[in-house]
Amino acid sequence: MALRITTPDDEASFDIRSFNAELRVLLVGVEDHRRALLTDQLSKYYACCLDSASTLKEALTKLASPQSNYEVVVVNDYFDSTIAPHHGIAIPLLREISHNIAPPQVVVYTNIQNGGMSETLEAGAFRYLHPPIEPHELLSQIREAAEYHRLSSAERERGTSRMRARRGPRRRG
Repeated sequence: MALRITTPDDEASFDIRSFNAELRVLLVGVEDHRRALLTDQLSKYYACCLDSASTLKEALTKLASPQSNYEVVVVNDYFDSTIAPHHGIAIPLLREISHNIAPPQVVVYTNIQNGGMSETLEAGAFRYLHPPIEPHELLSQIREAAEYHRLSSAERERGTSRMRARRGPRRRG
């Protein structure tokens, strides 16, 4: 939800959105109509940056970029027929990003009932949705994945800070 802040003289106002930061989402193979809906709905809750990729290679290139910082990746798991049909692209994508220090949370959806759900979840997907996919359900899962990613990142940062504190200050030689 957004909170509107207005100055006492009503001259300036601005929105503070959830988590007070931009939500970065990569949409992989997501249809145009669904992309437009997600853009509209997510912008109600977040300052949003939605990026898209149409192939696994393009998605991996964007995820490898130093400035990517995606919190959530949404994958339409059955759009690329060049990869084995029972795996789609989610599993290869999850395997490639699993070594990242703070990998984004991956929400996968498919247009078939038997789309390799257990294998995809075992590979590290945050959620796996199959038909019928309601827009509010996909939106809810993206929001949960973003919250989980941010909490996990904060916990990792606290752990890193504690380790630095235990080691003590660095000595200069």
